[in-house]
Amino acid sequence: MAQSLSGLWSATVTVNDLEIPFRMEFSGVGSSIQGCFFNGDDQVPSTSGHFENGTLVLNFAHYATELRATLKDGLLQGEYGSARRTYPFKTAVPSIAGLWEIAVKSPKNESARRMILRQSGADTSVAILRVDGDTGALTGSYRDGKFVQSHFYGARPAVLTLTP
Repeated sequence: MAQSLSGLWSATVTVNDLEIPFRMEFSGVGSSIQGCFFNGDDQVPSTSGHFENGTLVLNFAHYATELRATLKDGLLQGEYGSARRTYPFKTAVPSIAGLWEIAVKSPKNESARRMILRQSGADTSVAILRVDGDTGALTGSYRDGKFVQSHFYGARPAVLTLTP
């Protein structure tokens, strides 16, 4: 599946050897993309941006700054800043949201199942669609390089570990 940047990401910038975590949201279609920083609940949107061949460039004209990063293995890494000063930038959690097809060989003659995965930063929810219904919602988060999803409501315990 082609990776999309759309959604809420957990990210960091490093200033004076201090890693500063923050949220960032991306939206857009095709190569046209916008990014937003947050000041509390207020969004601070980029003034222009594009994402092509795994390279993201966002301009924030009101700050005279630019975010330039490369997507590799589901993570963005690059720099944020101006001509005078730049800061290392990276996302802390890979984006895996989307509609996935899972190859299976089940006793019900299924050859594939669909997985619907929603993500907000490190938090995720998953449903896997089968021939006879679905798994119900599994929820979880990103920890130690893996997304761990689970559900238990008194019956049907389940755990799913996804490694990007």
